[in-house]
Amino acid sequence: MSDSEIPTHGPSSDERNKERARLDEALRGDQLRLIQILSTLRAVVWLRDARTSRILYVNPAYETVWGRSCQSLYDEPMSFLDAVHSQDKQKVLDAIERLRNKQGQAFNEEYRILRPDGSQRWVWGRILPILDESGEVIRLVSSVEDITDQKRVEQALRESEQRFRALFEQAAVGTAEIDSATGRFLHINRRYCEILGYDREEASNLTFQAVTHEEDLGKDLAQMRRLMDGGIREFSMEKRYIRKDGKVVWVTLSVSALWPPGEKPTTHIAVVQDVTERKEAEMATRHALALQAATLESTADGILVVDVHGKILSYNRNFARLWGIPETVLATRDDQTAIEYVLSGLEDPAGFVRRVGELYAQPDVESYDTILLKQGRVFERYSSPFRMGDAICGRVWSFRDATDRMAADNALRESEARYRELSDHSPLPVVVAALEGGAVLYINQRAADLFESSVDKLPDLNAVDFWVSPEARQRYVDAVKQVGYIVDYEARLRTTRGREFLALLSANSTVFEGQRAIHVTVVDITDRRRMEQELIKSQKLESLAILAGGIAHDFNNLLTGILGNISLAQMQLTSPAIAQDRLNEAAGAAMRARGLTQQLLTFSRGGAPVKRISDVARVVREAALFATRGSSVACQFDFAPDLWPAEVDEGQIAQVIQNLVINAVEAMPSGGVIAIGAENLPLRREDSPLLDPGPYVRIRVKDEGVGIAENLLQRVFDPYFTTKQRGSGLGLSICHSIVTRHQGSISVSSRPQSGTMFEVLLPATPGDMGQERAAAVSGVRGEGRVLLMDDEEVILQMTARILETIGYQAATARDGKDAIEQFLAAREAGSPFDVVILDLTVPGGMGGLETLARMREIEPEVKAVVSSGYSNDPVMSDFRAHGFAGVLIKPYQIADVAKVMVPLAPAGRAERSR
Repeated sequence: MSDSEIPTHGPSSDERNKERARLDEALRGDQLRLIQILSTLRAVVWLRDARTSRILYVNPAYETVWGRSCQSLYDEPMSFLDAVHSQDKQKVLDAIERLRNKQGQAFNEEYRILRPDGSQRWVWGRILPILDESGEVIRLVSSVEDITDQKRVEQALRESEQRFRALFEQAAVGTAEIDSATGRFLHINRRYCEILGYDREEASNLTFQAVTHEEDLGKDLAQMRRLMDGGIREFSMEKRYIRKDGKVVWVTLSVSALWPPGEKPTTHIAVVQDVTERKEAEMATRHALALQAATLESTADGILVVDVHGKILSYNRNFARLWGIPETVLATRDDQTAIEYVLSGLEDPAGFVRRVGELYAQPDVESYDTILLKQGRVFERYSSPFRMGDAICGRVWSFRDATDRMAADNALRESEARYRELSDHSPLPVVVAALEGGAVLYINQRAADLFESSVDKLPDLNAVDFWVSPEARQRYVDAVKQVGYIVDYEARLRTTRGREFLALLSANSTVFEGQRAIHVTVVDITDRRRMEQELIKSQKLESLAILAGGIAHDFNNLLTGILGNISLAQMQLTSPAIAQDRLNEAAGAAMRARGLTQQLLTFSRGGAPVKRISDVARVVREAALFATRGSSVACQFDFAPDLWPAEVDEGQIAQVIQNLVINAVEAMPSGGVIAIGAENLPLRREDSPLLDPGPYVRIRVKDEGVGIAENLLQRVFDPYFTTKQRGSGLGLSICHSIVTRHQGSISVSSRPQSGTMFEVLLPATPGDMGQERAAAVSGVRGEGRVLLMDDEEVILQMTARILETIGYQAATARDGKDAIEQFLAAREAGSPFDVVILDLTVPGGMGGLETLARMREIEPEVKAVVSSGYSNDPVMSDFRAHGFAGVLIKPYQIADVAKVMVPLAPAGRAERSR
C-alpha cells in the first residue's frame, strides 16, 4: 500500500487519549505476565531507548545465547557488539543507525557472535523501531534467535544439494501460509510437513483444524476469531497436533495476520516450533522431582536442607529419627532451635557449634567429619552447598549412624593385626597375594628367606613371578576360586634370584585389607623328594627280589611251552595246518614272556613314561591276575564294551594296578573278591579343576577289606606312610607319581570295615583298537628302501625278513660306521634309503643317536626310527625331541614293525609323488 492510500481520517485526539490510557492500564496489569512469557523464550529479546541507547529490558535468553550476563548489557548497552563478529559488526551498526534516522525498514539479518568461551554462534537478529506520535523513533525492539544449529543444517544442505533454498523453506521452524477463512494450508514448508508427518502434497489438502488436537482446537479457534475480527493482529499459544502416524506432537504456534488492518481477512502466517522434547523434559523433570522427594524419604541417611538465613527448607523422617528431634521443634523451621535441642547429647557440643558456624561462614565449602554422641554412637556428617543454578541458596546436611560399621572396621583391623602377629611368628613360610593380578599383600620373614627376598621389598613382589609355569599357577588359582581352598598342591617355584625348587602349597581364599586374596603356606620339599626317589629305587629292588622267584618259575614254564610247541611243529611239518597251530601257540607263549620282561623293566624304570596307545582293559586284567596269583582272592572284572583306549606306558600302569591289587589282597587275609572295572568318562572343567577337560578312562579297584580310618585317608599317598606292619610306605606314593606323570589323577574313598575303593583317571584316546590291530596285520604294505642297523645278527636277519614281508627292500649294517658308509653310497648312486632303523646302543661302536647326527649332516631330512630293548632310556620316551620319526621297542613282531613303517613309507608313494 502506498502512502497516498493510507486513510487520513481517524479517531479524535480525546478518543486516542482515552484509548491510550486504557491500553496503559492494561499494559501495567499484564506487565508481569509478559515478562514471565519473555523469560521462557529461547530467543533473546531486548528493548532499547533509541535516543540514549539505554537498555530498558533484556530477557534471560541473552545469557544463554551471548554467554554474558544480562547485567553486563544493562551496564554497557552497546557491549553486545563486542561479541559480534568483526565481519558482521558494521552491518549491525549501520542498521541501527538507519532505524534511528528512519532511513530503512526493520533490521532482519543473520550475523555471527563470538562467546567468551571461544565458540562461535550464528544468530538471526531482528530490530523493530517504535515510533512516537510525531513519527520519531523512540524505542528499538530487538529479538535474536540462536540459529547455529539451523546454519549447520543449511550448510549441510548446501553441500549436498549445491544450491540455496528460499528462506521460507530453510527456516528451522515450521512456517505456513493459511487461508484464514477455511484453515487450509496454502503454502507449507518442509519443517512444518516434518512436524505433521505429511508430505507437501498431502499437507496442502489439509486444514489446521483437521490436525489440531481436539482439546486445543476450541482455544485456537477462539484466537482466530479475535484475529479475523480485528481485535488482535497476532497471537501465540502452545498446542498439540495429531501427526499422520497418530502420534501427538507439542508445538509453539505464532500466528500473524497477512491482510492490512481494516480489510477483509484473507490469509495468515503460522510459525510453529516442535517443543515435544521440551514438554517431555518438563514432564520428566516433574517426575524426577517427585522421584527425588521419594528418594529423600527412602534413603537411610538423615537429610536436612537449610537456606542461607538458617531456615529449614526440608528434611526427611530419618533425620528426625536419627537425632530424636520432635516434630514440634522441626515445625519451627529454625535451624538454630534444632541445633540447641541436640547439643545435650553430644560429647563435644562446643566443637559441634563451632564447625557448623564455620561451614555457614563458608557457603561454597564441602565437609566430612564424624560426631561422637554421649551414649557411644558415632555419626558421619557430610555437608555441601545447596545450589540452584549457579547461586548458592543454602546448605545440605547428611547424617549417617556409622556406629556398627566403625566397630566392625576396628574389629577387622584388630583381627588383621593379630593375623600379622601370628603369621610373623609362624614356623612356616606364609604369603598373602591378591586373587586378581597376584600382587603380594603380605609375606612373613620365613617366606621372604625362602624366596631370597626381604619383607622390605613387599611393594615390588608379585606371586606370578614365583611360579615357573604360569599355566600351572592359573590352574591353581582357578581351583581356589572354585572350591575356596586347596591342600598339598605340588608346584615348581622359583626365588627372586632364579633358583627353582619343588614346593607343597596349601591355600585358602580370604579377604585381606579389603581385597580378595589367597593365603598360602609354602613348604620346600626339594630335599624330601630327592630322598623319596632314592627310597623308591630301594623299594623297587626289594620288589624285584620278591618277584624274581615267581617270574623265573613262570618264565621257565613259558619257555617250555615255546620249545615244546616248536618241537611239535618240526615233527608235524608234513601237516602244515597242524604245524601252524603249534607255532601260533609258541608265539603266544613268547608274547607272555615279553610281558614278564616288561614287568621287570617297570621296577627299574624312572623318568617320563614311554607311551603307546593301549587297550586299557587288557593291561588292567593282566596286571591284576598277575598280582593275585597264589592268593585266596578272586578278581571280578567289569569293563565297558566300548572302553576307550589310552596312550600310556603299559609297564608303569601295570605297576599301579599291581600295587593297588596287592594292597587289596593284603587287606583281605581270609580271601574275598576284588571288583575291578573301567568306563569312559567325558570330563568337564567343573568336574575337576586340576585336570584338563576331555575324554578320560576311569578305573576302579574295590576290595572288601577292613578299610581305612577317615583321619588317615588324606595321608595314604604320602611317602613313608603305611598302616601295615611291614613295607616302606612307598607303594601308593609311586602310584600317585606314575598317574601324575600320565596327566591323570588317583583318589581313594573308604570307611572302616566297609572296604576301600581307589579310582584312577587317565586321559583317553577315543578310537577302535581292534581296527588298528587288524590294519597292522592285514594287507597293509609299504614300499621303499630301508637301512637296518643292529649289532645282533639274529635281529638283523629276522627284521630284514619282516621288512621284506611287508613290501620293503632291506639292507643291513652291524654298526654306525657301516651304516653311514652305506647311506652315503646309496645317495651318491641315486637310490637313497627312504627310512633308516637304528639300534640305540651298540657296545663298542657308534650308537643310533650319533649315527643319526652324522646322517643329518649328509641328508637333513632323513627319516629315522630308533630301536632298543632299554625302553627306560630318555631317547625312547621322547624320540621326536631327539630327531627320530618313530620308535620300535624290543622285542617286536611284524604288526609292530608295520605300524611304525607304513606311515613313514607307504605303498604307492612313488606313484603319488609323480
